[in-house]
Amino acid sequence: MLGFAAATTSVAAVSVDGGAMADRCPDNCPLCYANVRGRAAYPGHRGYRVPVSVYHWRTTMALKRPSASPTPPPNASSIDWSAALPGTPLLAEFMFSPVYDDDSKRELPTLMLFLHDGRLTAALNDRDQARTAFVSGDSLASVLVALEAGIAADALGWRPNKPQSRKK
Repeated sequence: MLGFAAATTSVAAVSVDGGAMADRCPDNCPLCYANVRGRAAYPGHRGYRVPVSVYHWRTTMALKRPSASPTPPPNASSIDWSAALPGTPLLAEFMFSPVYDDDSKRELPTLMLFLHDGRLTAALNDRDQARTAFVSGDSLASVLVALEAGIAADALGWRPNKPQSRKK
């Protein structure tokens, strides 16, 4: 019983600088072992080194707020977007018009192109109405023309978007 109390007292009386009390640890002290191997830095045990920061003040930069642009961006409704998609004015209006005809705001759609079974496929996602249409063709021009014809006739096979699930 007396030996246990003495051992507990010697381990508990650890110096902060790692000097004088370091030789009072038992031979199999796990904290000394971790220090000597360089895995940790326990003050008051053999092998203690002052931890060095990986980051240096010269190598890390503070996040700087971007300066406000001196000129406001142009009004999106005043820009002629038909040059972006030549030959498809309805598709250009559908893609780039930020407002409906009654001047209410709308969320702009996205157009994603990918190859599916050797054919070029376009997924037109109307984010404002939560629906998606798929059109495929042999070339980019044929896909854009098919989208234009589908918008003109209101005959795109719209599919409702799946509800977003929140996974934790």
